[in-house]
Amino acid sequence: MTIIRRVYLYLVAFVSLLTLAGGLAGLGHTLLRAAVADPSRVVPAGEGLRGDVALYGALTLVGLLFWLPHWIAAGRLAAREPAERAAALRRLYGYAVLAVMVLAGGIAAQRLIDTALRWLIQATPRPTAEQLVDPLPALVVAAAFWLYHRRVILEDRRLVGERAAAATLRRWYVYTTALITLLLLLSSAAYLLRAAWESAVAAIEETTVRTGAAGIAGRAATALVALALWLLHWQRWAVAAPPRGGG
Repeated sequence: MTIIRRVYLYLVAFVSLLTLAGGLAGLGHTLLRAAVADPSRVVPAGEGLRGDVALYGALTLVGLLFWLPHWIAAGRLAAREPAERAAALRRLYGYAVLAVMVLAGGIAAQRLIDTALRWLIQATPRPTAEQLVDPLPALVVAAAFWLYHRRVILEDRRLVGERAAAATLRRWYVYTTALITLLLLLSSAAYLLRAAWESAVAAIEETTVRTGAAGIAGRAATALVALALWLLHWQRWAVAAPPRGGG
């Protein structure tokens, strides 16, 4: 019965959290774009501000109404029973949320840096104000949920330690994230080195460089985000050092 209860609580909490995060990001995205939009631009039918606010507001409300009571119930159980706080399903929920938020936040951060770089180097076509602010809500929401769940995981480890499956889940999260981000970093760095070489050769031979400014901005943004996430996990700050000495 305990296992069934845990599966129910954390499965519903996970799905509803994703709904809540998606709703918050979409709502922020809609309101931010409306704040910086060109007043002269004609809004196509079916894409009005009120419709988008209603849609994302509903997702936010539904996600909150399901996530909050289930997460509170899980928290009360964990506060009463140390075994509940140390349960592998609770840790699985936590690391799954961290992984999803790293993915969502990384994509948003890459888009933000890419757009900013293209704006700085005046790539063609030049990004608009709306494109510059587009990734911000998703980045803020992902970072907020990542930091909150990281704190919950570290508090659980501080109180009840970490053994067996819990430690394995942590390692899978850390090393998988570190591996993927390292591969992205190396791939982007190789692209940038090739672009630099082609630019140098083109300058000597007075020919046209095949690599466009937009492509360079995109790979540079990917490299920066991948480097930050790789260091975050490889240096173990993402999950901190084990409080009781484990590996």
